[in-house]
Amino acid sequence: IIVAYEPIWAIDKTIESAIKPNDLAEMALYIKKVLAELLPGKSSSRTQVLYGGSVEPSNVRDLAAASGIDGFLVGHMSVDPHAFAMLVKQLS
Repeated sequence: IIVAYEPIWAIDKTIESAIKPNDLAEMALYIKKVLAELLPGKSSSRTQVLYGGSVEPSNVRDLAAASGIDGFLVGHMSVDPHAFAMLVKQLS
C-alpha cells in the first residue's frame, strides 16, 4: 500500500506554513499504525508514505532525512523541468 499524505493547508499556496520533519515523521507513523490496525496480518509493515505538500529545493533534503517518509508526491515543482531537476539534485 502506498499512501500520499498532503495536509490540507499545503494545498492553498496563500497559506505560508511549512511542515517540520518531526511533524511529518509523527504523521507517517500514525498513518502506518492506522493501516496496521485496519489490516492486521497483512503487509502493512511495507506500507509506504509519500509526502505531497510544498516540497521545494530548500526543504526536500531535511524532510527526506529526518521525517521517515518513503518519498514525495511532487506537485508544482514537477511542471518545470529545471525546477524539478533542482529538487532531485538536492536529494543526490
